[in-house]
Amino acid sequence: MTPDRALHRDSREDIEGLAHRGRIRLPEVILPDGSASPDQVATVPPGVDLAKAFLPWRELPGPPSAGMGAAIVGTREPDIGPWLAGAGTALSLDAGYPYITRPQSRDEILAWLYDLTGVRYAPAAFWRVAGWEIGWLAHWLDRLFTGGAMGKLIVVERQAAAAVRAAWLALRADAASGSPLIDTGVLLAARAVIDMLVALDRVIGAASHDPQVQAKWPAVLDAQAAIIQRLRSFVRAIEDAAGDRRLAVDRERKIGHALDHARDIVESIGLFTAVGDAIGESVLRITGALPTKGRKPPPLDTTFATELVDLSNRLETAIAAGPEPAEPKRWDTETTGDLTRLYDTSPQARGAALARVRTDLIYKLVATRRLDRLFEALPWVAAPSGAFRLTFGGPLGAIAAVFEIARHREIAVEQVHRTREPVAGGRLDTTRGKQVYGDPSQALSALGSNSRAGFWLASSALSHHMIKALLDGRSFDARHPLPTLQTGRLSWDFEHAMYDPATMTTVTETELAKSVYATADYHRDLPRYMGLVVGDVLTAGLTDVFPGELRGPGFNRFTSAADAQRRNLKVGGNPFAGDSATAAHRELLRSILKSLDEPTDGNDAAWRTASVVTRTPATHELRRFDERNVSHTGDRGDAGGRIRRRAAEIRKAQKDPGRTLRRMVDRARSWTDTSDDQPLAGVLSGRLRLTAVTPVAQTGIPAIWFCPGIDTPVHDWIAHGAPMWQPLALSNIVHAGLIAREVQAVGDAMPVLFGMPIPTALRRRILVPFWTGLAGITDDHAHVP
Repeated sequence: MTPDRALHRDSREDIEGLAHRGRIRLPEVILPDGSASPDQVATVPPGVDLAKAFLPWRELPGPPSAGMGAAIVGTREPDIGPWLAGAGTALSLDAGYPYITRPQSRDEILAWLYDLTGVRYAPAAFWRVAGWEIGWLAHWLDRLFTGGAMGKLIVVERQAAAAVRAAWLALRADAASGSPLIDTGVLLAARAVIDMLVALDRVIGAASHDPQVQAKWPAVLDAQAAIIQRLRSFVRAIEDAAGDRRLAVDRERKIGHALDHARDIVESIGLFTAVGDAIGESVLRITGALPTKGRKPPPLDTTFATELVDLSNRLETAIAAGPEPAEPKRWDTETTGDLTRLYDTSPQARGAALARVRTDLIYKLVATRRLDRLFEALPWVAAPSGAFRLTFGGPLGAIAAVFEIARHREIAVEQVHRTREPVAGGRLDTTRGKQVYGDPSQALSALGSNSRAGFWLASSALSHHMIKALLDGRSFDARHPLPTLQTGRLSWDFEHAMYDPATMTTVTETELAKSVYATADYHRDLPRYMGLVVGDVLTAGLTDVFPGELRGPGFNRFTSAADAQRRNLKVGGNPFAGDSATAAHRELLRSILKSLDEPTDGNDAAWRTASVVTRTPATHELRRFDERNVSHTGDRGDAGGRIRRRAAEIRKAQKDPGRTLRRMVDRARSWTDTSDDQPLAGVLSGRLRLTAVTPVAQTGIPAIWFCPGIDTPVHDWIAHGAPMWQPLALSNIVHAGLIAREVQAVGDAMPVLFGMPIPTALRRRILVPFWTGLAGITDDHAHVP
């Protein structure tokens, strides 16, 4: 049996590694106006061991077991390497791309996204489920990294989307009060739309000499005419709403019409910034995604630029007739951030403010998974988008969805690593566990041979279950890790401790008492995460990331014009009709399972274009899954609905701890009468707290990437001994009492258990992981109902 370093590791290394990582202060990177912060390098205090702070599976080359903290997977920790002194090029704020991490081209970005997620083998299924192509995200990120005219268009489109959304919410919140026009924010949103179209004109102008664009020039003119037609209606509605004699109800109706026009324009440009076609082809998408009433818009009498100037002057005349523009009273700045440039009457001054935005640093924050910092500094990046319509947060929400799939795949990789022997051998499941742990001689043999059964037993030595056994007075040999903690030593020898019959009985009986051994279904693998086996971890993640039930009847209006890539993938018919979305969930799941068996390094360009993922003799996880889920095989006649039903069972069994947050996300991702961004923005900004005592960060909700510390209040509550007088506990006193009883018992025992008093800061890094799963892959989750 080949020795494996992971078999000799101590789960305290996870906690220690997280403690070292937590002391590193990452830089600000970007300021609220989009310019570069002077703070571009991480601060590493004395005493921090970077070898322990790195996440091996993500940040270091080699297999998961190669690094110091090999089991620290499934977190939302950012990548720290590109922010350390000496990484990349020498620091200089006027350098093109200081400290940019790879990948650095469109093809590299796309390969990176495929390898992160494992969806390489089912790109058509991805389109069906997500409603946007993963290639669009690669194009969008590449354009941020490259900058130029398209990068500037992305910035101004994001700001326009945020401004229009904020004005729409302000109008809904104050529709009956007849507030002044300026308080709705619609005038500032109008300036943002004008600035966006000026940037679009520059993009088209820069590409006008391209032969491909010249070949599509009639389509370009048609798109410009369609835009101007809608813009005229937009400006006319604002002029009408600005009339002093108009009744409040009429003004509200006119503002609503203006915002409808603005939303259609902005969403069509959002699609333009993401699709990967040449400029001429991309303009066709604007025409298709921008519905016009009646006949085809007449050709423009003048140039597009001239029309924009005329309409901008009309808009400024209407604004000048009213109050001086200022921050709207109803404008939610948590979702827009700093858009004070829109207060300036001069288009040139507004353009100069836009030029300060560093798109390369936006890309770098995305590539290093620091979406929380990006959302904090530039919340307008997370505005709704016409290209990524089923996500909360537009393209930023799309990358959060990708990262969330990647997080679940990372967990699955570690589970498989713990399940299958390095060399051909049996699978570690409850059958194997009962056989090995029921016989002391086999248990000792497993420990001595470094088998997966031996590793599983050794990794449980510091588990929640084992600590409870210690506190209940069960017998442990002095060489077991728990007694070594009591004496302040680290020289534990688990294998030799198990030669003590009493310790063998304690450890094996505690292991066999776990509820997993009583299961009667086929979910019998021992390595679990949140109580879930590999297939369930991926199932729950996919259905949380892509909630297809939110697809509304108006969705196809924007996707019907974006089907060129879908036709290239040879997918016929409407991908959003009937049960095809659930069938696509099945194919995405099978694609990720196949990627666990046959990992790629980004060089394999021969990924399948069909929606069915076929098996090969080398597959293990995919074959196992198919053998246990007959309806999940590649039969096109099956809708794959069991994926959804299984995910519903998982949520029900866990009392759906993320339900409140998920509902907030659902309300903020659409343009309906029930939409509301403020509660979710308050939670993600840290201003508001979720009231539940059950942590939600381990659920598969992509929005948590905007606030990875969302469970900090719960963790603080646990670290302080779970006091029952806190409002957090009083919100669910029965459940909180059950947690508090065990937390307080362990907290009281910690000075004895660890041989020293444990400060609160260390309690959070030592006690909390036993209840929240922050360290390693474990089903030791006492907090899960």
